Amino acid sequence: VEAYGGRAVLTDIRYDPEAGKLVAHAVASGVELASLKDLSKRDDLSGTGGFVGELRVSPEGPVLTGQATLTSFCVAQAPECGVSAELALAWPELTLSHAEVQFLGCRAEVTGSARAPDDENDAGKLELRLDGAGPLRQLADTYLPKSLPVAGKLTLSATVSGTFKSPGVAADVQIAGGTLKGIPVTRFEARGTLKGDTGRLDTLSLALAGAELKASGEMGPGRKLALEFVADPVPLALALRMADLEGPAQGFFRVRGSVTGTPDDPLVSATVDSADLSLDETDFGALHGSVSYRQQGVHLSPLTWRLNGGSLTAEGRVPVSSPEDKEKPAPADLLDCTVAWEKLTFGELHRLGEEVSTLLDNNEQPAQSLNDTLFYLRKLRHSPDGVLTGRAVVRGALTDPQVPEALLTVTGGKVGDEPLPEFTLEAAYGDRKVFCRSLRADLAH
Repeated sequence: VEAYGGRAVLTDIRYDPEAGKLVAHAVASGVELASLKDLSKRDDLSGTGGFVGELRVSPEGPVLTGQATLTSFCVAQAPECGVSAELALAWPELTLSHAEVQFLGCRAEVTGSARAPDDENDAGKLELRLDGAGPLRQLADTYLPKSLPVAGKLTLSATVSGTFKSPGVAADVQIAGGTLKGIPVTRFEARGTLKGDTGRLDTLSLALAGAELKASGEMGPGRKLALEFVADPVPLALALRMADLEGPAQGFFRVRGSVTGTPDDPLVSATVDSADLSLDETDFGALHGSVSYRQQGVHLSPLTWRLNGGSLTAEGRVPVSSPEDKEKPAPADLLDCTVAWEKLTFGELHRLGEEVSTLLDNNEQPAQSLNDTLFYLRKLRHSPDGVLTGRAVVRGALTDPQVPEALLTVTGGKVGDEPLPEFTLEAAYGDRKVFCRSLRADLAH
């Protein structure tokens, strides 16, 4: 028999007079699941199916018992999977005594029953339970950016109810032995539902190296994300580790935001503030502002850093990594931001610059421009000081930024005990050279 794109063969056909049934060995292969839309009342099935077992036909109707397999099986936006099931089908009732599902490197057992749609007014019925586990790697590769490597073992418990046309899935997910960029995940719990083309994340709770993250939201048709999250606290030490830096850091951030876009290209938008930031016991002030993240980099819109009455505000794009491995970096790989500062003292900036330089050097990520500046300052017999106000445009590679334009005003300046006149400097920096455009000094005071 050829039907639904596949082929079925009946052999060893015989009549059982005691049972009053016709009995045959049945083998089916290559059944196109998409062609079953009239039976399933769905037009979003894909994959192929096969069956090996026994067919019994009586006046009450046919009954199939045996082993069914589904290859590259997919429903709507669910991940593609393979299914092997021991079943009994007495149309329209289906009973699973044991079924195994494999998807994204995980393996799950399914038990329960289903009733297929019997006519156009019947949507059928599903009552299934799924329990499974498996490595997290392949699942993360499918739904998370490649810049966030994760590992661990996932356990999943789910129920499937409703109808063939509109099934409902409720799931609980936990992760054991998980890591994110090599950092141990001490807790991961998630609970959600799937209805039609929309997946709902009712709650997600993550604990990671002192950070607490909670999220909820949904993924709609086209894998469109609409999530909200709160991360409070996020230790500065963890933020450095996520940037592949290790250092004696204290203090924490508070982050609240949303995630839109798709799992392949998420857009994360958030407000950020902080408390008690320090690096190697050096006060780092406080941060407050808005940021957004895409795989191409971070956009500051704006982000303000305050320290001892002074402030520095940055607005624009900051890449998440250096483009050194690219012959011709894309614009998204490069800095492009404007920085404005007010009432910052030179001494504070010098001190913080030394701490940042030490942190980067210890992690083998030196910033050549910063190190060059500090090298010349260290050669001075007396360190300069003063109150700085101004702005600059910063562009280029993260490890060697260029400053095509900068305006700096210094008041209350001095070198050692010698006072400096108030002056305004227009300058630029590039290729490890400082270019002075103009210098105006008030020599009357």
